[in-house]
Amino acid sequence: MTVSWTLPANAREVELENYYIKVTPEARAVKVAPTVSSAVISGLRNGREYEFTVYAATADGSSEPSEMVTGTPSTGMEGEVAGLIVKFEEGTTVAEGQLTVPGEEKVDSVDLQVADSVGNGSVLVELSESVSLTEAKVIAGELASSDRVAWAEPDQFLFTATDPIAQTVTVPDDSKYATDQWNLWDTYGIGVGDGNSTMTPAWGSGTGTGATVAVIDTGIAPHTDLDSQLVSGYDFVSSPGELSSTRDGSSVVAFDGDYIDASKYGAVGRDSNPADPGDWRGVAPTRDSSWHGTKMAGIIAAQARNGEGITGIAPGAKIQPIRALSWRGGLLSDIASSITWASGGQIDGITDNATPSDVINMSFAVQASCPVSLQTAIDEARNRGAVLIAAAGNANDDVAKFAPANCNGVISVGATDRSGLRAAYSNYGAGIDISAPGGDVGTEGVISTSNSGSTTAGDQSYATDQGTSIAAAHVAAAAALLAARDQALTPDAITAELTGKSAVRAFSAATCDPDPIKTCGEGILSLAQIAGVTSGDQDNAMAFVSASSQYAVTTTSTITSTMTGAFTVEAWVKPTNCLSGENAVMSMEYSLLLTCTSSNIWRYALGTGASWAGYLDVNTAIPAQLNQWQHIAVTRSAQNASIEFYFNGQLVHTQSAWNAAVGNGQPFYVANRPGQGTFNGQIDEVRLYSVYRGSNIATDMQTYGPTTTTGLVAYYDFNDGNAGTSGTGTVTNRVSGAASTTNLRLVNSPTYIDVKQVTGNGSNTVVTFPRSYINAVGGWRIPAGVSTARTLVVAGGGGG
Repeated sequence: MTVSWTLPANAREVELENYYIKVTPEARAVKVAPTVSSAVISGLRNGREYEFTVYAATADGSSEPSEMVTGTPSTGMEGEVAGLIVKFEEGTTVAEGQLTVPGEEKVDSVDLQVADSVGNGSVLVELSESVSLTEAKVIAGELASSDRVAWAEPDQFLFTATDPIAQTVTVPDDSKYATDQWNLWDTYGIGVGDGNSTMTPAWGSGTGTGATVAVIDTGIAPHTDLDSQLVSGYDFVSSPGELSSTRDGSSVVAFDGDYIDASKYGAVGRDSNPADPGDWRGVAPTRDSSWHGTKMAGIIAAQARNGEGITGIAPGAKIQPIRALSWRGGLLSDIASSITWASGGQIDGITDNATPSDVINMSFAVQASCPVSLQTAIDEARNRGAVLIAAAGNANDDVAKFAPANCNGVISVGATDRSGLRAAYSNYGAGIDISAPGGDVGTEGVISTSNSGSTTAGDQSYATDQGTSIAAAHVAAAAALLAARDQALTPDAITAELTGKSAVRAFSAATCDPDPIKTCGEGILSLAQIAGVTSGDQDNAMAFVSASSQYAVTTTSTITSTMTGAFTVEAWVKPTNCLSGENAVMSMEYSLLLTCTSSNIWRYALGTGASWAGYLDVNTAIPAQLNQWQHIAVTRSAQNASIEFYFNGQLVHTQSAWNAAVGNGQPFYVANRPGQGTFNGQIDEVRLYSVYRGSNIATDMQTYGPTTTTGLVAYYDFNDGNAGTSGTGTVTNRVSGAASTTNLRLVNSPTYIDVKQVTGNGSNTVVTFPRSYINAVGGWRIPAGVSTARTLVVAGGGGG
């Protein structure tokens, strides 16, 4: 609903900060900029009366409330049903246009006629006049009482669920990416980027090439970001004469908006042209055309055009535009037919889909139990291999009340705002499988492709919007990425990979909403966490070759913390061999050296800080396990305390006290001691602390990333960055608030390698993480192809 107000008489005498609109009975407040005098309020339930009060706020407090106004939101299509979806019993023959409908003797109030096939053996039976939904349910019950009818249900309306107002990964240079597409890279975006100038591995295994996403919606408008992304679609909007109505308050027009220009948009009724003629309304509730399908398509697969526009979440995927919603909404029968055709099923009288879609996006909703026809279409589409994504709906209510999100076999998507919490309009509840950015009401919407036309199509444009429609499109794009990477993944497997607790980002608070009953799934979609899903998690390390003198070293900043008392150094290492001389894992000249020697023994040395004269050289007598990952650590609790060496989390050697300081402003090296020797093998997750962590070493070994930043001087994880081709690159200290923000410069091009191992065992695929069984989000993942697992078995090597 739109709420408008008059500026206070003294508005120019005070500095307004915001307006607040109080919405009752929901007890929520919508913040609005001080420069406007109206706002669209989303997340309202159809047919419920609401009360609205406006306050003006300054730095000193808020004004007295305005007068209260009331209103009841409406779609404008209540009480109109023009048909039933009917499944006749086996052996009952019906044909389009048939006037004698089996079972019609049970119905007295209206005449019946067989119309289009809906698919899956069901057909649309038209009523001689439109009736209310309540009356339609009675008629459906009467018809279903015939022994020739398996079931019957009203062909009701569904509406858009949006507020109507292994490849090289590079940062997109599309003009709006870094400034406007927060949903891709911000703290509670979906993890395409880590900030707007650094990428995650989200696109490392591809951008969706080979996958097709059906967007069942209002159709598609021309747009440069989308024109090359399309495969042939279809227009399933039928046009029952009983649903003709006035659109501008005067003349009566067809239900199918194609009537505007059939040569441009296709014939009135079903046709092969899915172009969007516009869904504007000139009668209450009035609105401009939403270009809803174009927006969903842009979020999913807008082309990365090198300098212009936006980039989609899966820019390598194709969009199959399917028009099923017109200016009065979408009929259930048309939507069911769309799902069937999109997934490769047959619809009588329509040419089969030459490019069946892997993913079907359903950004629409209706308050109803899942209709039988819709559930049947979904079930059969899944059997054909399609993944179906459904918007939860924007009524700030339990998703269990809204179809298709409450249907079995769909991924139901709630919406979060930019702060990482449930968007005020989003439906909620146990039926939500996952959340994704949907935008804030009136502040931070999500930008996508659109059109400037207020009625029919004008120039291409970009616009922001918000809603669970937007959120669903994010998840549809993620499903396309997975489908493209592994065509063998089933809908159940893709659902598990997208929605499992280890695959999502946590909400910004303990729960998505202050009311714990209002749940929103396990978390927020995170592409970075599903990046390596087709063969297990992704965990990279840095591979160094001693013969090439490859190493990493601090750049302009050095590690200046001098740890005169407690300290801890840790690293994951996989030595290939320990040649003659030193094979340094890490070093700071005159201060610290951790190395394996030619006798394959782990050693460490501590200097005076000014020179190596009189240094402590410790032979731990612990063998280095060649070609195996192992965790090593050296720690001390105080200046005069014993020094401890840990191997794979266990204390294996203790040395008497040594008073020298660790850290003296010298450059810090990984895989090198200058002039003495470089490491041959792989290194990952190097950590330096100014505190003792002896009791935590075992936990550190089994946890990706530091469990605490207390005393953390530096942490380097080699999952990120790119060594490049010039011989140098940068790896960033990834811990915010650490004592040092020092970066490492990579010398002589060490390479990033994926530590996971994929092997075969009969008909099984085994994915092993030899560095650690803990993945990048602190959990473990069932390998692709395994439907159920109850036990995790960890096999140790060497000392394990």
